[in-house]
Amino acid sequence: MNFTCLLVGGRNSKRLLAGIIALVMMVTTFPATAVTAMETREKYPYTLFAASETEGAITITGNACINGDIATNGTVAMNGSAINVNGTIHEQADEKMIAISAKLDKLYFAGANVVNYESDYCLEEVNCNISRPTVVKGNMNAGGNVNLNAPVKVSGDISVTPDSLNGNNAVLYSENGDIHISGMYVNLTGLIYAPKGEVCIKAQNVNLNNVIVIADRIALETGNANINYSQNMEEIIGVYSEEDTTEPDEGTTGSDEGTTKPEDGTTGSDEGTTK
Repeated sequence: MNFTCLLVGGRNSKRLLAGIIALVMMVTTFPATAVTAMETREKYPYTLFAASETEGAITITGNACINGDIATNGTVAMNGSAINVNGTIHEQADEKMIAISAKLDKLYFAGANVVNYESDYCLEEVNCNISRPTVVKGNMNAGGNVNLNAPVKVSGDISVTPDSLNGNNAVLYSENGDIHISGMYVNLTGLIYAPKGEVCIKAQNVNLNNVIVIADRIALETGNANINYSQNMEEIIGVYSEEDTTEPDEGTTGSDEGTTKPEDGTTGSDEGTTK
């Protein structure tokens, strides 16, 4: 098309040229905007989320640096001389608890290597190593130096009182109870999920790097804490609750093998003792 002719062709030609330019700008801009919106919608947005509507549903005591957004349906209480949140704090957010139990089961607890305990599980060793996916139908207690390199799902409470807790890409999941961690050193990456209970972490030094914490209530009491948002876990969690029928069907992402119990009638490995 000869744009020189359009420019000298009068008022109608100028209007046509303006329309062509506007159309080109719209076509080149719209797809990028749409893709960005889709990506934002499908990633879980919070480093810390507490569903409770109570005052102090999220309580942070001590010195802490949190990178990422914080949200609660209640309020956030901060008691410390050096608490920095490099993100947005959403109080009275009016957001429901995200339900992801079936998703976690398929991703982490559906393989043949899963260890099952039919009652409470107690780790009472100086050095405790959890290296296989573990499911406990009861409460779980662990002490000493705990190395958590596999996901853990507990129907009741999780109580970890270590000298040190180290976890790489770990999942701590309590279906119906609380998760309490208290000790000197806590270094963890992954997910801490207690949709019906409290996550309470009391430690002198806390490093939650690449982590997301979701619970009814959250309490952090630390000497020094660094908590950073997990870009890996945000996509796994997503934003769709399992009761939300609008979630796209992406097919089964877990193993095709069913969960098995240890052979010979035992309930668990020799990593700990059962009650």
